[in-house]
Amino acid sequence: MEAVAEGLWGLADYQEKKGEIGKAVKCLEAICQSHVSFLPIVEIKTRLRIATLLLKHSNNVNHAKAHLERSQLLLKSIPSCFELKCRAYSLLSQCYQLVGAIPSQKQILNKGLELISTSEDGFSGRLWYCNFNSQLANALTIEGDHHASISALENGLICATQMCYPELQVRYSLHNILDKISLMLPSGKVLKLQIQYFYCTLILDLISFFFFFFFLFFFCFCF
Repeated sequence: MEAVAEGLWGLADYQEKKGEIGKAVKCLEAICQSHVSFLPIVEIKTRLRIATLLLKHSNNVNHAKAHLERSQLLLKSIPSCFELKCRAYSLLSQCYQLVGAIPSQKQILNKGLELISTSEDGFSGRLWYCNFNSQLANALTIEGDHHASISALENGLICATQMCYPELQVRYSLHNILDKISLMLPSGKVLKLQIQYFYCTLILDLISFFFFFFFLFFFCFCF
């Protein structure tokens, strides 16, 4: 049955590249709706892929959330799969934020942080730690709990510094400064700061993109 799943995954990839997102989702959902049982890991990967497509290309958040919640139930019976569990937590956190379920979002992110604390997945674990703290800081900011948000950002900044990851350090520093200033400003000025922060992070993304292709070009033509 794994060959069948791989075939449907490949067909979904093909449909996605053509821009036929609905057809790609149907290919993947054929695995989940099959009368023949697939291995749990196959179903989990498929549901995570469906949720990713739905969140990226549609507004069907509840549909994505249903697939992610089912994935979580399946993952509970599997002791390993650190990366898949972290992906499920991260995507589910995004869903909860989009539907305004901030308490549920905080709960799922704290579960993710708890998983990382018991894991030995080195660099990958640290990246997920930064990811979860960043999302947690956003959730706390939405609730107006700037002190707790600053604490989450500082945890992420410490981790990014230990990893020697300059881009993450700058992001956390900018967000941290914004939250600290927000404590002292009226809501109108806070909104302006948030817009400025968005443009700063956009510039960082563009700089990273430029340097990536610069070094790729340099490597291809000079070696």
